[in-house]
Amino acid sequence: MKNFKRKLGLAALSGVMMLSIVKPAYAVWYDDAINFIKGEKIELSDEITKAEAVEKLYKVLNLDVKDELKDKANDAISREELAGYIVKALVEKNIILNDDDEIIKNISDYSTVADSYKKDFAKLYNLNILVGDGVKLAPKENLTKNQFAQVLKNISELKYLEGKVTEIAKYGNLTISVKQDDVKNAKIEAGDILTIVAGDKQITAPFGDTYSNVDNKKEIVIPEKNGNIIVAINMGNFAKTYGIKLDDTVKLMLQGKKLYLEEYKIRSIDKNRTNNRDDYASDEVFANFREVKTGLIAPGVLYRTSSPINPGLKRASFADTLIKKVNVKTVLNFADSEDEIKKYIADKEFNSPYYKGLFESGKVIALNMGVDFMADEFGTKLKDGLEFFAKGEAPYAIHCTEGKDRAGFVSILLEMLGGATVEEIKEDYMISYMNFFHVEKGSDQYKKIAESNVLKTLMTITKTTNMEELNKADLKSCAENYLREKIKLEDVTIKAIEGILTTGKEVKKAA
Repeated sequence: MKNFKRKLGLAALSGVMMLSIVKPAYAVWYDDAINFIKGEKIELSDEITKAEAVEKLYKVLNLDVKDELKDKANDAISREELAGYIVKALVEKNIILNDDDEIIKNISDYSTVADSYKKDFAKLYNLNILVGDGVKLAPKENLTKNQFAQVLKNISELKYLEGKVTEIAKYGNLTISVKQDDVKNAKIEAGDILTIVAGDKQITAPFGDTYSNVDNKKEIVIPEKNGNIIVAINMGNFAKTYGIKLDDTVKLMLQGKKLYLEEYKIRSIDKNRTNNRDDYASDEVFANFREVKTGLIAPGVLYRTSSPINPGLKRASFADTLIKKVNVKTVLNFADSEDEIKKYIADKEFNSPYYKGLFESGKVIALNMGVDFMADEFGTKLKDGLEFFAKGEAPYAIHCTEGKDRAGFVSILLEMLGGATVEEIKEDYMISYMNFFHVEKGSDQYKKIAESNVLKTLMTITKTTNMEELNKADLKSCAENYLREKIKLEDVTIKAIEGILTTGKEVKKAA
């Protein structure tokens, strides 16, 4: 390991807490070896003994050497043996270790690592502690003092990035005072796996660039536009899930380099979206506007769209024109409160007159829903929205901000009530990703997004666990049961909605 090519290299940062690691002052050869690592050529080729290695390892980690480790023979120690001792020590320091071998298995001699040490070697490779020369691991070779010193330096550079919670967003995402420059200096990149320490919980999550880098209900760490870091759950509420409050401490640490990289590449789609109309084929595509025509849903009854009122994505005026064109009479707004809608209307750049007229005549319900579909609050607000739907008049428009997630979830439920198939629901749902992000139908990216979003949601609603079960499920009955049991919707309201969807008129007036 004389020429390590992958080192953690975490710089000394403000707001960064070391793992109580100290440099042993008595070890003169250690000081010299650190100089060697910095580039000064010195000769320290003597092999280190097993007893010496264990002693110095535990001292560097500020741990007491266990009795069973004290009387080790003065034999030399191989890299794979050292891996075992390091892992034991790091576990004692409560460091989460990841034994994913997806990267290390590409190293030519990984197969020669003894089975009993394979997971240990993978854990340390993922943390850039024991990585060979970039070509080989040489697991059977004994360590020299300078090589061991370099391993110790890699360990000593393990640090938490520590910050305070400075903001908790509407949907429970945390903004923490760790800076993006801190993350960059820590050599943490998109596709790496991190450990999040929040309260008394240790959570594994990737570092990415947008929430959709992970499945719904999964944790993610991403950059925030003002230079800080966001810790979140995609379609969930991190603050509520883990009981985090303003000014609480949250820590981040690298757990594995590039372990999520391939998945990240498939899911990395935000860069494909712009707010420029000229980058899209039509006003409908740009506004993510379409009629829902699956199953037995009658023509001209149900439309979904990005927000016709929120100007943030530069699509509101386009969406407003499109809902006017089809004469929408009832709107379910899942994203905004009434106060937020009034603020949009009061803005001097406001340009959604049709929506304004619907709102002022009581034809819009502002539900201000979160993004955690399983939360009780979400269910309560969805109940209000569907009761409003049952008493409304077609055509209907449903929307959130993008018309993709909350509107997508409600579309799934309505389409199930309308007799749609799994394939029809999936294809309608995925149009949003084709519209916004230019995802190609049938591509690996398309399939991955569908699996982790619409198909997973369908399995949740139908209480199935795989595609075979899902394809056999009675989707309409499952949706009725979900609305009855989870959302607490009355049967008369469910039947009214079904009647509206399939005929355009209510079968029986909802109570």
